[in-house]
Amino acid sequence: MGGRARGCTEPSSSAPTFAIAGTRLFCRPIGSTIAALRRASCVAWRTACAGRSVSRCNEFFPREKPGCSWGSLWVTPPGSTRFRATGLSHLTAVSGENLAMFTAPILGAAMLLRLGRSARLLVGVAAVVFFVLLTGGEPSVLRAAAMAGLTLLAVFLGRPRSPPAILAGAVLLLLGNNPTLVYSIGFRLSVAATAGIAVLAGPLGERLRWLPRGLALAAGTTIAAQAGVTPLLLYHFGVVPLVSVPANLLAFPAVGPAMILGLLGAALGTVAHPVGVIIGALARLPLGYLEGLAQRLARSPLPSVTSAGGQLPELLVGLFVLGGLAWWVRTGARLHRRAVAVVLLVLPLFVWSSAVRSGAPSTLTVTFFDVGQGDAALVRSPAGASILIDGGPDPDLVVRKLAALGVRRLDLIVATHQHADHVGGLPSVLARFPVGLVLDPGCRDDAPAYAAFLSAVRSAGVSFRHPRSGASFLLSDVSVQVLGPERCFDGTNSDPNNDSLVLRVVVAGSAVLFPGDAEQPNQGDLLRDEIALLPAQVLKVPHHGGATSNPSFFKVVHAGVAVVSVGPNRYGHPVASVLEELARDGMRVFRTDRSGDVTVSFRRGDVLVDTET
Repeated sequence: MGGRARGCTEPSSSAPTFAIAGTRLFCRPIGSTIAALRRASCVAWRTACAGRSVSRCNEFFPREKPGCSWGSLWVTPPGSTRFRATGLSHLTAVSGENLAMFTAPILGAAMLLRLGRSARLLVGVAAVVFFVLLTGGEPSVLRAAAMAGLTLLAVFLGRPRSPPAILAGAVLLLLGNNPTLVYSIGFRLSVAATAGIAVLAGPLGERLRWLPRGLALAAGTTIAAQAGVTPLLLYHFGVVPLVSVPANLLAFPAVGPAMILGLLGAALGTVAHPVGVIIGALARLPLGYLEGLAQRLARSPLPSVTSAGGQLPELLVGLFVLGGLAWWVRTGARLHRRAVAVVLLVLPLFVWSSAVRSGAPSTLTVTFFDVGQGDAALVRSPAGASILIDGGPDPDLVVRKLAALGVRRLDLIVATHQHADHVGGLPSVLARFPVGLVLDPGCRDDAPAYAAFLSAVRSAGVSFRHPRSGASFLLSDVSVQVLGPERCFDGTNSDPNNDSLVLRVVVAGSAVLFPGDAEQPNQGDLLRDEIALLPAQVLKVPHHGGATSNPSFFKVVHAGVAVVSVGPNRYGHPVASVLEELARDGMRVFRTDRSGDVTVSFRRGDVLVDTET
């Protein structure tokens, strides 16, 4: 029993449009001993409760439209992408606001019935526990439940209720029971948002008293929550959309009705299905407003605050600024001239650093992103053209990497083929960045990740083409030559892989070859029909270095640098024979699983390689 369970899950093609809170597994080491699985029966029972509740709620809403259950929203994959891009994704998670809406009428009824203090405490605790069972118990729910329990206890004992103290007590209780929660990003963000509200919301509301009272309260709460989570967002994700605060303020009028109708639909619909259908129809008005708001603001010209992510100095600076904001708001102190002068001197440095990151490189630069087992590469030219070839499997990772590099627009996005490890991150990119043109082979659409990509393309309203060999595109100073395929494949070992678009990207005589996951049938066509165009200084090794390539293909390309985009996998990629063949052909080989992001640049005829690690 001393082993450790490790593994990851992949989405099923029949997956529903939402995930039950608390039941998802993530592709990362579990890191807990098998002995910990003794609690599985309790988790399974809790999951079953949540599953039965949510599956009934799913019947009240069309599959392709947003819905709500127990006060939280669930949306289709493109909608989820837009909610993340506008800072509204917290609406899709069950949190303290949902719990408050659920327990308030129950406690109100207990008071109307004139129940004693002890009875009200028991009723309140029972309501909190019932809510946790219904929603699956994600970290944000557990945090809210612990705070609710401590608040009820304080009322019962007649003790003062200090939100910061209650939050601190809840965190200590939860971490004492399950220390691994400290590694949960969701738990960290939930605590940070609550801390921001507890410390800043009231004073900010007072400073905004020139606004109508309701609007001042909403604005103060929104700004406080955003201030609390911003340092963590920059640290973990490297990007904070500036549209988040106005988006949440505009969403505020619809959130309450949507959550209340969701609670009523979930509670009454499980007893009387027709009632749930009627409430679901009523809920579509606020839900439609929220969906339309996210769709419009996702294309907002407002920039984002970006960072490389994972940088401790940025986290410390963010916390320092947050502490200063808290001091200023809570004390009501007048700003000293010297403090204002320091801020005015420091702000241009941040603006300058952002401008440096977003500026065009002085030469052709290609960054092969470390996205795990998948492909994603950014091409940038001296004239400012930006091209993204594939988006990796993670829905958000490439967005963060693009933002950290200062990318504001993409002239071209290429999905080489339909597999999730190439298109999984593209819906988020399409929602976040203005895009000029999208290319893909257009051969099949039977993969769930590819369906989400197609939906995102339609929502973005960008030009979409399916080129064949011989096509070419001129983007500023960049020539994108399509070498293959000349047809869609049928009957090969992997038709989707062989359908991969094969691109040769050229700037001023410097060439990079991107063959996607093309295997021997596709490569055979290239060797027969496009052999004169195959040579390039840099090669993105096909199919993550799998044993599916023709050795003659490497000889003809004759690159000086080969990059293998690969991560932990069960396929044995890259295979030793391919690495040996690349070395025999004189190529310097770089692997993203060992070197992190690999950036290749061309200077005066030389190929320079810079790695992340």
